[in-house]
Amino acid sequence: MIQGKLGTLIGRSSGYIESLPAPVKKRLTGLKGLQSEYSKLELKFQEEILELEKKYLEKYRPLYTRRAEIINGVSEPKEDELEAGRIVEQENEESSAESVKNDDEAVSAGSDVKGVPEFWLSAMKNLISIASLITPKDEEVLRHLLDIRLAYLDVPGFKIEFEFAENEFFTDKVLTKSYFYQQQAGYGGDFIYDHAEGQEIQWKEGKDLTVKIETKRQRNKSTQSHSRFTNLDTNQTRIVKRSVPLDSFFNFFKPPVPRKDDAEVDEDEEDADELDERLELDYNIGEDIKEKLIPRAIDWYTGAALEYEEIDDEDLPVDYEDEFSEDDDEDEDEDEDDEDDEQSGKPKAEPAGISFHDNSV
Repeated sequence: MIQGKLGTLIGRSSGYIESLPAPVKKRLTGLKGLQSEYSKLELKFQEEILELEKKYLEKYRPLYTRRAEIINGVSEPKEDELEAGRIVEQENEESSAESVKNDDEAVSAGSDVKGVPEFWLSAMKNLISIASLITPKDEEVLRHLLDIRLAYLDVPGFKIEFEFAENEFFTDKVLTKSYFYQQQAGYGGDFIYDHAEGQEIQWKEGKDLTVKIETKRQRNKSTQSHSRFTNLDTNQTRIVKRSVPLDSFFNFFKPPVPRKDDAEVDEDEEDADELDERLELDYNIGEDIKEKLIPRAIDWYTGAALEYEEIDDEDLPVDYEDEFSEDDDEDEDEDEDDEDDEQSGKPKAEPAGISFHDNSV
């Protein structure tokens, strides 16, 4: 109750500013003028950062193209690329000297494998914000994913492109989603997310993963009424079909629509909060793909990027939750053992660590 009352006071004047002498108020007006000049410079700063991001995306593009060639089996890594990769592996202690010596044997053993199978699916399942969206049925489609690319729009914003090989689910070769910023910067000078626009997927008949068609037999009401008067039981029925939404990663291409401030909105506060949460989640997923997945795809594929993530238990996919829950149970057991050890004078056992470097697929 107190919190609610305090909330109504936010932004309301306490009367202090109004009570200041006129010369002080004049100085405050001048300070506001300086602040407005700062805001203009801050907006210019953000615009130049955006232009710099566009410039460097063009520098990254040849690397991304080369990455796609290796992933999809178009070509093999060159010797200089392999050497640079071995240095990284040795620095990160991901590969022993013995395994480096046996590269040729490993290549000959897997010569029938083309590229890196399920590369993007594996990487996406290690990025927790995306993994929670992927269903087992989605995986069948995402195995056909050839590349994920970033492009900037002519207006402030960016576009994500998902390129697919031919598959049994939809006819589109590329699925896109665009994120738009507001033309006017926010209070801190940053661009503010405005809305997203997805793409209508051209699903093949019966293959839409975002809906389920339910059928139900229904007695014809007019026939029932007629049969009462004629003593006839025709048992005529009709088939009623309806679409039921399903959870799917591909709902990502049908983003939530923000409310219009000037429109009459007939919804309660809970519904409004839910929409805001959906909008925020949708934008954060887009930012994760743009800032994390695309630039460092190999680290998400191997799981190495998880070392640098702040992980909340509530955000973990099911397989990670199971891993943590087992460890939590072990920790509880260890805590009980520690209490016994303290009483008995025995040394405490060190808990086992958790490694995220395994490929999740």
